[in-house]
Amino acid sequence: MNVDGPDRSDPNQRPNRSLDMKIEREILDAEQQAIRRDLDAVGVRVSSVWDLVNTGSPYGPAIPVLMKHITRPYSFKIQAGIARALGTPEAYRFFPQIVDLYKAAPHKTGLGLKDGLAVAISILAKKEDVGLIADLTRDKALGQSRSYFIGVLRKWRSRIPVAASVLIEMADDPELAAEINRGKKKS
Repeated sequence: MNVDGPDRSDPNQRPNRSLDMKIEREILDAEQQAIRRDLDAVGVRVSSVWDLVNTGSPYGPAIPVLMKHITRPYSFKIQAGIARALGTPEAYRFFPQIVDLYKAAPHKTGLGLKDGLAVAISILAKKEDVGLIADLTRDKALGQSRSYFIGVLRKWRSRIPVAASVLIEMADDPELAAEINRGKKKS
């Protein structure tokens, strides 16, 4: 008898990972029926909201549908997919609402709604939004997800003084330091 748990060399005791993944896919597929139906109604056919994240094609008609569904009680993975799918130029008209959703989203570990919204914001942010991005980056209550804004600040640091100053100011923040200091040359 093995007291350390199942014998991984015995095929009868190995967890059936492919079966678990199949079941998870079926659950996620069923969960997305309503959003897929609404996307289909506007001419956007997908098997998963993640198809939008991974496409290079524009999907402007999907954006109002995504905004309608972003506040629904979907699972962690579906919420993250919807949020990340909002990171496309066509979604900029909803930028203020996306920022509000980000601020209100609960903190969770891993890539969920808050991180997905932070990714979308970092993709959507324009030059005129750098002040807002600076404020979001300074707001420690927003947690680790603020690290997604560092790239925006880096992009504008040579042309917008507040971007450079926030990078310097937040360089010792434990949640941001690694991202801010990533790529810096050692002297």
